[in-house]
Amino acid sequence: MQHSTDPLFQSIYDQLKDPSLVLARVEGVPTVITANIAFEKMTGFTREQLMGKQLFELVDHAKDSGRKFETTLNGVFEDRLEAVLPLTQYAIRIKEDVSISQFWQLSLSPVLSDKASVAYVNCLIRNYNYRPEQTKALEYLLEKMSEDAAYSAGIQSALRESQSALAELKGRLGSERAVTENELRLYKMVMSTPIGLCILKGRDLVIDVANTHMLNIWQRTLDQVLDQPLLKIFPELRGQEYPNMLVKVFDTGEEIALPEMPAVIGMRDGSLSEIMVNFSYRPLFNEAGAVE
Repeated sequence: MQHSTDPLFQSIYDQLKDPSLVLARVEGVPTVITANIAFEKMTGFTREQLMGKQLFELVDHAKDSGRKFETTLNGVFEDRLEAVLPLTQYAIRIKEDVSISQFWQLSLSPVLSDKASVAYVNCLIRNYNYRPEQTKALEYLLEKMSEDAAYSAGIQSALRESQSALAELKGRLGSERAVTENELRLYKMVMSTPIGLCILKGRDLVIDVANTHMLNIWQRTLDQVLDQPLLKIFPELRGQEYPNMLVKVFDTGEEIALPEMPAVIGMRDGSLSEIMVNFSYRPLFNEAGAVE
């Protein structure tokens, strides 16, 4: 079975702040199909070095934690259900000849093919680097552990909500053209990403996709925003910096990212509210190399 990674999908995937892998079974063996930038930075491997590598060349499955990971991953492939492993110490290879122990919490989410079998599993890693010499390192670790339940519940809720939205997308696109596997993978990944994320199309900034977290920030439903220009939904953005920055991304093809910026948006009750946002505008290129 041949696997490929769509550039649009990879661009979205790279925006995940946590290290992540897309895995598939190749001749029955869990194998890396692609990785995001955060995983590259964590391990020191490039994406090209990772693609096609067997997963348990990276994770020591001779240890109890590795065997538990392998058993759970096989269950996700067989049962088509997401799974969250507790915070566990794993022996991880970084570079070709160096392994270190790291604390990971793993969220495994199946991506189904059009035949309803598991084509891929997304492995999202919450990476807690634990160094004994760090001040209050143990307190930090325990604090992060306490957040896991809420974090995992949020991911699973988003995944469940994405199923109906995914069906809606199939119906919406079905009349126009065949929906490719890569498009479905991209859409499901956007919908299950645990940060606010949307895709805007064209210089009119038409809302093409928005996930649950973004809709919560906007205080809108998907029906209210889908296929609508951003400035029609949020006319109060006129005169603020954001629309011009978005258009600049379309013109230059360069990413813009800024931390802690104020934004004024209209609430459901008609009032205006100022919120602080960390944001990243990243271009998505079509096959011709143009910003889409």
